[in-house]
This record gives sequence, C-alpha cells and structure tokens, in this order.
Amino acid sequence: MHVYGFAHEDLRAERKVIESALSICMEEAEESDDPGYYFRWYVPDGPCVQIRSNSGTSLRWGGDPPQAWHPAYQILVFVHGRARESIVERLRHGVLDLSFLEEKATMGDIRGLTIHCSQRRGALSVPLRGSRVLIPRG
Repeated sequence: MHVYGFAHEDLRAERKVIESALSICMEEAEESDDPGYYFRWYVPDGPCVQIRSNSGTSLRWGGDPPQAWHPAYQILVFVHGRARESIVERLRHGVLDLSFLEEKATMGDIRGLTIHCSQRRGALSVPLRGSRVLIPRG
C-alpha cells in the first residue's frame, strides 16, 4: 500500500484533483468508526484508491504503541491492491501538491507467499519472512 498526503483540509477539492489525474469517478462512503465520509474507487481484485480526512476526530492512528499517522497531512490518500503501479505513476507525475509518505506491506502484497508449518511442543510454528510466529494449540 502506498500512502500520500495533502497538507490542507479540502477533501472534496482533492477528490476532484485525484479523479482528474486518474480519469476515474470516486464514490462517497461513510466512515465506519467515525462520523464523516471518505471517497473511494476500486476494481474488484484490482487497485483501490481512498481519500480520507486525517485531522480532528478523524486523525488516523497506527503502530504499537499507537501514534498519530502523518499528523502534518490533513488528507491521506491510500493506494493498494493489484495492478496499482500505473495509478502510483500517474499520481506522482500528475498531482503537484501530493506528497509521498510511505509504502506499507499489506496481506495483499504477500499473496502467493508459501508458508511451511511444523509442529513442536504443542504449538504450531509458522516461519514468515525471517521471523517465527508460534500459535498455541487448544
């Protein structure tokens, strides 16, 4: 997942900028955990673009321990899913005041990863990218 940010709060204006750059039409959706709305566009089993507020009661939190996620940017743009490369390219070259913030791995990014499991000491041991996760039984 790629995360971008706008350093101002006009969610509807940035919707128009993103729609124009990508030649798409985004739909408005209600936030599930907060009063308010966001904009999204997606293709089933393909790319997804979301524009969400990141200020006031809609400040996004993440990490362990939880901390503000890019608090200097009042609007965050998330691009994830398959075949997102052309969308990322058009955003980087077609939207002047949009800043790239980070790239985060998601479950969709590791699709197709083979996990080999072994049993030992009553737990299921799952090696995953250089680390081992123990899942207790019972």
